[in-house]
Amino acid sequence: MYDPSEEVYQGLVGNASVRDVVGTRIFANGVPDGGTYPSVYYGEISNVPALNSDNKEDYSKSTMQVSILSDTGSVKELAKAVETVMLALNWTRLSYTNMTAEDGGKLIYYKVMRFIKIGGMNNV
Repeated sequence: MYDPSEEVYQGLVGNASVRDVVGTRIFANGVPDGGTYPSVYYGEISNVPALNSDNKEDYSKSTMQVSILSDTGSVKELAKAVETVMLALNWTRLSYTNMTAEDGGKLIYYKVMRFIKIGGMNNV
């Protein structure tokens, strides 16, 4: 099975624009409660077969979500940096959504970014 998580993590950590804003606050599959903001978390939300041959799955279609969390609402530059990373890794933009939530009485702003990619030779 194709697992793009490490590729996405390395891309985010390796980008100076992302790192300058969030430092080491890049997490897989969620952030700790009461976290420090801004922060980024990423996680694969779907991985389905995209191409089969000879009873083998050759490629998978993966959907990756990268979420930016901020307590100030200012995420435009960080979102652009994340988008740059994902497009450079050959992901295709699927959708972006803005949301808010409460964390310990503090309003947190979310930019939820979803990308898709077909890849991963599974018959090797």
